Formats: sequence, structure tokens, C-alpha cells
Amino acid sequence: MTVRVADVFVDSADESGLLLSTYSKIDNIASLHLPFHMLQRVFDIFVDRVDPFVKPLHLPTFWTTLTGAVKNPDGVSKSQEAAIFAFYLITISSLEDDECHSLFGEEKSIVFARYRIAARQALMNAEFLKTSSLVTLQAFMMFLVSRALRSEERRVGK
Repeated sequence: MTVRVADVFVDSADESGLLLSTYSKIDNIASLHLPFHMLQRVFDIFVDRVDPFVKPLHLPTFWTTLTGAVKNPDGVSKSQEAAIFAFYLITISSLEDDECHSLFGEEKSIVFARYRIAARQALMNAEFLKTSSLVTLQAFMMFLVSRALRSEERRVGK
């Protein structure tokens, strides 16, 4: 695999671009919060498929944060926002194509790409390379795991 300089330094106004290589920016990241009626289903998928293997979050506390963010997106800290969008991303990466289409009404590749961009942006907003926030570091770990899951999925041809 050849890595081009442009692939590494895309939009890197700060050093976080070196790791996350953001190609796009979302003007209103809060607009990508899932509707309240979808939260329980997505949370249940996370609990069933992701949490047994990774255990990145304290689920009761995170559920409170998640539902609070949907009700009041402006009241969420940058680290919580990063955790929420990483949660969306890792949960989406655990879905089968037909499940994703049923839940979101779009192909998994499109939904995954949208939430990958949002999670990248949220991590950069939380200054993940400079932080000592456990929540931000949990978000970064979920981001990395979601990318690994997606890469593995492509490797085995799903």
C-alpha cells in the first residue's frame, strides 16, 4: 500500500489531522444525532455486539449522556460529543448491510462514511491528542476499533 503525502496531511490545521486525515467538515455536527426513537435500538445493538468485546463505556452513565445530548445537543461537552459520535460509528460498523439499510434507510457504506467524518471532527474538537480526559480517550479507542472492524469486514469481503 502506497501512502501519499496528501493522504496524511489533508486539512491538518493541527496535529490531529496527521492521525485522522479529515477530508470534510460538517457545519452542524449536532444535526447528525440520531432521532430519539432510534436511540434505544442502536444502544441495544451496541450492548449486544460491541460492549461484550470492548467494554469502552459505563453503560448507565453513557445512556444518560446520550439521551441528554439528543434533547439538548448544545449542553454536551466536547469530550462527551466525541464519545457519542464514536459510539454511533462503532455501532454502525457492527451492523450487517441489510440491518443498516433497515435502520437508516441507506447503504452501510454511506452511513459509515457520514459518521466516520462526524466522529473524526468530534475527536478533533475535543483535542484528543492534548487531552487527559478519559471520555475523549474512550472515544478515540472506539474510533480506532470501528476502523479495524470495517477494515476486517472489507478484507473478508462482506
